Amino acid sequence: MLLLLACATPNGSSDASGLTGPTTGDTAEGFECAPGFVELDAACVYDDAAVAELVLTYTKVGFTRVNPEPFEQQTEPWWPRNVWVGDHTVGALEAYTAIDPEDRGTVEFPVGTIFMHDADGPPFVGVMVKLPEGSDEEYGDWAFRHFMNDGTAIEEEACGGPPCMECHSLLEDTDMVWGVPWDALD
Repeated sequence: MLLLLACATPNGSSDASGLTGPTTGDTAEGFECAPGFVELDAACVYDDAAVAELVLTYTKVGFTRVNPEPFEQQTEPWWPRNVWVGDHTVGALEAYTAIDPEDRGTVEFPVGTIFMHDADGPPFVGVMVKLPEGSDEEYGDWAFRHFMNDGTAIEEEACGGPPCMECHSLLEDTDMVWGVPWDALD
């Protein structure tokens, strides 16, 4: 599934829409899209297949595990999990670890931020990818997806947007993100 995000010009600036595509910087050929995105008609677009590739390698490269041991998540304590933050987005890890689950405050994540969570149970990985403002207001401009550990996407109707939003929609001040209990941080 490709989701058009924004038209990025070769220098990474935004077009008339005011949105900036998630890029990792300029290259000799123009720009390079951030992980989880592909170039399409001079724009960086979200791509399920690109995210599925990340699912196969996130525990080895490109992501930082936030917690040393699985922790009980606030809304699903029966399902201990680990949280991983993509290393490619400046400030995302710091913003995430600053969320106090007891006193949330306000946080906003940069476009292109990727979170993955896995568990000591279900053989799947939950993924959140921050999209440019206005891309999907119903879901707080996040793409919510679940993939099997082998990178196979789980259909959204089975486990994606609406089920995720039952809990994430409660978190507008922290950009739909729960955070990790501070005693569980690495």
